Amino acid sequence: MLNNHSEIFIDDQTVSKRIVLLYKKYDRYYLAKDQLSERFLNIVDKDDKKNRIYSLLNGREIINDISYTLDKAVKRKAKKNGALILGDKSPLIIELLPYFINLFPESKIVFITRDARANVMSLVKRQYMDIQLAAQMWKDWNIKGLAYKEWLGKDKICQISYEGLVKYTEQELLKICNFLNIDFETSMLDLSKSEATQKKDAYVSKQIDESLIERWRGELSTKQIKQIEKIVGDLMPQLGYKVEHENLQYQSLSYGKQYLLNVKQAVKLIFVPKRKVMRQRTLVDEYIPLSIRLRYLLRVMARGLINERWFEHR
Repeated sequence: MLNNHSEIFIDDQTVSKRIVLLYKKYDRYYLAKDQLSERFLNIVDKDDKKNRIYSLLNGREIINDISYTLDKAVKRKAKKNGALILGDKSPLIIELLPYFINLFPESKIVFITRDARANVMSLVKRQYMDIQLAAQMWKDWNIKGLAYKEWLGKDKICQISYEGLVKYTEQELLKICNFLNIDFETSMLDLSKSEATQKKDAYVSKQIDESLIERWRGELSTKQIKQIEKIVGDLMPQLGYKVEHENLQYQSLSYGKQYLLNVKQAVKLIFVPKRKVMRQRTLVDEYIPLSIRLRYLLRVMARGLINERWFEHR
């Protein structure tokens, strides 16, 4: 929808998370101010395996101030695509939002919530996630979103719901446009002309379908709904969602439980070489080499064992 606006360009490939992760690594390599440019570019060369940042920076661009250079690169990419605003749709940025705001102080965040049961169902089906881990992730991300909204204020974060966007599309898009200080354009309502819907196997439909809001009711069992609500039921009302089972004792997963479920999930994925993944807004089958599946398991085990959250009191 936003990509249909004449002043907004949202690329298929997200880059914001990778930029922030590189930024977090910078202090490990820092030596002296006069080496800032070369030092940061060396990190890009080493870690930017898909060349997304390298492309954004227009190659090994001279850097005197990282934040200024990145801001200039973002505006250049937007202008190249005939827009004024460059958007990034990665939900993962919520985990790193303080760093992101520090790097891009003029940025604005559209925080979209969705019913936990629908979101978890999608994660289980599309990303092969354990249902309890998916529920905990929904809870963690939305708590961060609410906290950052309170911290940064309504001028930096605009909160809307997926359900509201589907039911009251024009009203919610007008709210976003006002937040971004741009005029509302009726072209945003026509998904049939959106680039995201043009491919034969496009994941995004050409029509807004309100039935998707309640699809989880027909696809999740009562047991699964209880599993989800037991973890997220205390947060759902704060976001406007009604729980089905109010007699449950709501409780987040302990870190130990999360670790065991993550390892169990990684073990299962060793035996799932072919998976559905999103590529260019289309779901495609992709083969994952055994070496990558094994490395993922080892990484999950290692990161989990050395994580400081073992020592947190919940």
